[in-house]
Amino acid sequence: MKRIERNTYNNLRKSITADTINVEIPVEYTHEGRQGIHEMLTVEKHMRASMICWNSIINGYVIHYVPTVDEYTEAQRMEQESQDIDEVMNTLPKSDRTWNGYEKPAEEQTTDTEEEEEENTMFTNYIEAVTEDAAQYIRDNYTAEELAEKLTDREEFWEELNDAMWVADEVTGNGSGSYTFNRAQAREYVLADIDTVREALREFCTPADTIAEKFLDEDWEYFDVTARCYVLGQVIEDAIDRAAA
Repeated sequence: MKRIERNTYNNLRKSITADTINVEIPVEYTHEGRQGIHEMLTVEKHMRASMICWNSIINGYVIHYVPTVDEYTEAQRMEQESQDIDEVMNTLPKSDRTWNGYEKPAEEQTTDTEEEEEENTMFTNYIEAVTEDAAQYIRDNYTAEELAEKLTDREEFWEELNDAMWVADEVTGNGSGSYTFNRAQAREYVLADIDTVREALREFCTPADTIAEKFLDEDWEYFDVTARCYVLGQVIEDAIDRAAA
């Protein structure tokens, strides 16, 4: 850890645990420093991160920690988690910054090929992206004759496709844990359709402290894969029709 990181770590460790703690994390903090502070608060102080927001004054993030409590009912816990998810996702950095919080440099002029240009402009939202990937998966894995036979029982075919594509890297990325194999590209997808990501995290009941840990670890591929898995069931019917057309 850097000296400034260790000072923050030691001061928080020596402090008496309060009802809430706001921890300032400037962008110059290292990954080791951020994770060390987070683990100390969650493991030793028995707290959890409930909200993250950007603070331009310190040029960094402020993470709000609250005590971990066991007296919530299940319904109260789920409601609180839903609120926490909204707060966390609503305060994710905007796409005019790089993944570590710095201003993006001016884009350089490139001479992309037509294929590269098409790829760069392809993503609009997760529904459309996963629909096309699912349709291509069907085209690649079923002949016209096989597809015609499968269409005689669409419900069974839907189940077959859902099971297969749930772990297909070319559709969801869930097999390996990454669709893009590129953290920066995954971040662009997430920020381009943040509403769907928020819905996915809520639907899967993802704990707010898990979201905070993934965010601190800059694991944008986790959020990207989560969104793709979430919309998969919604798009299979359209993907079948698109592949059969």
